[in-house]
Amino acid sequence: MAKWRKKRIKVELPPEDYEKANQYIKRLKEADSLVELNYYYNKVAKIIEKSQDV
Repeated sequence: MAKWRKKRIKVELPPEDYEKANQYIKRLKEADSLVELNYYYNKVAKIIEKSQDV
């Protein structure tokens, strides 16, 4: 059986982006459907990608 590893990355976000990402992560944890999971995951991923470009 495959072992899953948690990938953790350290990202410094500006306060307004941090609040948005934190809010999306909370909603991601409470998501009921796959569509919701995908939506919130993509939102957080975009915020992180945007912060790494700077």
